[in-house]
Amino acid sequence: MTAAQESKSTIPIVDISRAFEGTDADWSREKVSQATSDDEEGTQVKALRQIKDCKESYEIGSEDDPEQTNVWLPEDTLPGFRSFTTELYWSLFTTGSEILKLISRGIGLTDEEYLLHYHSGNGNQLRLLHYPPIPAGEVERKVATRMPAHTDWGTITLLFQDSCGGLEVEDPNTPGTFLPASPPASDALIMNVGDLLMRWSN
Repeated sequence: MTAAQESKSTIPIVDISRAFEGTDADWSREKVSQATSDDEEGTQVKALRQIKDCKESYEIGSEDDPEQTNVWLPEDTLPGFRSFTTELYWSLFTTGSEILKLISRGIGLTDEEYLLHYHSGNGNQLRLLHYPPIPAGEVERKVATRMPAHTDWGTITLLFQDSCGGLEVEDPNTPGTFLPASPPASDALIMNVGDLLMRWSN
């Protein structure tokens, strides 16, 4: 078990605030479009924006990104967190790179590293998500949601799964109908095709 895993599960807000002292960092790296199917008028997006999205997230990017610098918790607040997540970030880029090679071969490109030429790893995003408990009635009345229906802007998204489940995908043959992505399974990894890969592969 790492030092980060052994640390207390709840971090006081005052310690979180310390991470932002003296910075003008953007609080969000979110790269999703909250709409599905055809939404040329943006009506879906407008409607979804009226519903509170009950989640907490921590976004991590490349340390070499000058446009969106990482905001780190003080080392004494969560020892080992920065080094662990930085290593995880690049480990997942290695995994993603192998997947991009397979996709290149699968769509008939002669150069399996073709897609890698457009992915340095510096534009990626590692997102840690937590969904605090909320009353089921709020979800049923559609006054609250958990990461509503959306598409990702990028090439691919790797989604770690657990035994809770909840991830759904829209049926391409029946817009507006959502199906479980897979049976809940710990240690499973699901790959989502993003908008960019859809455009590239037509």
